[in-house]
Amino acid sequence: MGYTRLELKNDAKQALTGKWGISVGVTLIYTLIAAIASQVPIIGPIALFLCSPALAMGFTLFFLKISRKEDAGIETLFQWFPKLFKAFGLNFMIQLFVFLWSLLFIIPVLYVRLPTSGASTTAPGTSTATPASTTAGVTSGTATTPAATASSGSTAPVGRKHQDNKSKDSSS
Repeated sequence: MGYTRLELKNDAKQALTGKWGISVGVTLIYTLIAAIASQVPIIGPIALFLCSPALAMGFTLFFLKISRKEDAGIETLFQWFPKLFKAFGLNFMIQLFVFLWSLLFIIPVLYVRLPTSGASTTAPGTSTATPASTTAGVTSGTATTPAATASSGSTAPVGRKHQDNKSKDSSS
């Protein structure tokens, strides 16, 4: 059932016997078309995007025919151009299929690696609260705010007791 590397290499060498020249020529033409199209501004990348599936299918078909010991020529490289949209659709479906199957590997990794929204980043048993003595603006457990200072003109602490006293003063 399985082939060894040596068997595959020998089969490939035997299939290419007498066809090295045309194989190198087709490879050069394929590479030159892609390189030249990518250098043309604006139109080149669009043409390459639209034509590369047909060109790639022809390139693959050329070497498939050689491996099957069939006649293959330079025209095989351009054989898929009459079926340009079919080649483009086939290439799109292949890429979509590969992308969707790759999600099977990506989603579990994201699920394991991303922290949940309510999770704490501190070690269990440790506290992130700061002591009251080191917190700036804290006087006897109540904080002073700039708004309270500006409105009353004093730096009186704003807290429940202070607010309760104000409400008592305004009610009497």
